[in-house]
Amino acid sequence: GLQRPGYYRCTRLRQPHYEDQRVKRSIINRIRNKDRVEINSSNMSNDNSPRRRVFLVTGGNSGIGLETIRQLIADETNKVYMLCRSPERAKAALSRLGNPTNVEFIEFDAYKNYCTDEEEALSSTGNIIVLPTEDIIDGVLLNAGGFGETLSSSNKKCASKLAKLNLMGHVALVKSLIKQQKLHKGSRIVASGSEACLTIPKRDWYNADFQKHLQGTAVKHMFSYGWIKGIVALYWSAFARRHPEMYITTVSPECVKDGTGFYNQKGMPGIATFGAKIAILMNGSHSVDQGAKRYLDSLLSEEGSNGDDGVCIIPKSGSFLAHRIGYTKDFGDVTEDSRWASFGDNHLKDLVWEAVEGILLDAEGKN
Repeated sequence: GLQRPGYYRCTRLRQPHYEDQRVKRSIINRIRNKDRVEINSSNMSNDNSPRRRVFLVTGGNSGIGLETIRQLIADETNKVYMLCRSPERAKAALSRLGNPTNVEFIEFDAYKNYCTDEEEALSSTGNIIVLPTEDIIDGVLLNAGGFGETLSSSNKKCASKLAKLNLMGHVALVKSLIKQQKLHKGSRIVASGSEACLTIPKRDWYNADFQKHLQGTAVKHMFSYGWIKGIVALYWSAFARRHPEMYITTVSPECVKDGTGFYNQKGMPGIATFGAKIAILMNGSHSVDQGAKRYLDSLLSEEGSNGDDGVCIIPKSGSFLAHRIGYTKDFGDVTEDSRWASFGDNHLKDLVWEAVEGILLDAEGKN
């Protein structure tokens, strides 16, 4: 779309901020093309009959992730992999589902499976998970994240941990799936978004140093969640432009406070918990099954489909679906709304892409 007057005059010379200037333009060109690997084009089984659909859900042992799995397996022909970090919690979750035969647990920790701290083990290279040869993934729900349980308001690296929980671990997972050719032409990737990023003034996005936000050195902990969720939306939109063979979107599951453990996250600062309760009281919330339905719409509905209210619930790939009024009203594509033009700006998306990919590449070099 059209940019405001003088925008490119102000930003053309800006480059992503990297410590010691180790990531040069030649490296940027390299990371732009490093994921150009072959995508599995098969949607048929070996005997040419339509194969069962296979889905992968992170953070699937509780809350909206578990409810999404419950709704997916209502169709008994679907197979779902439940990804979470605790085998004990996964076992309890499977029991609540009635121990279905078409749900399998795989241990996955969005934080530990991608660590960029020098003192921590790095496992961003190689295969994050290993799936049976015959299973090709139709849909990936990147639901794990939030504030997590490993954070505290006194930890100066808390935003970096937020980035790992909500973005970096998922990026490593998707790259691993691509490397293994477990995604086919038409696979869908749905990332969990949040209206929290819409509270950040538009001008701040144009002046942001995204690497500092990812490393946790840009803002105080109580403000970092909205920034990280905005970076999530911008990154996956940039990812969609680079992978037009797949459908990729970021979706806010609406504000869901019951059945998700939202207020019980150990990493959530007390002031943020208080602010969230006030915001929900003023703006409303939805049930966990309604939140899961938002994910299901993007995983299953045809592109361009409309909801019961006539509003398009599946816009183009690269969209960011959220409520643009409060937490329960005007659900639609934020990237097409002039009030949040930053989320539709390809230049900003590229800056976020380069910041994320630069950190990934730098971390791989340390491994």
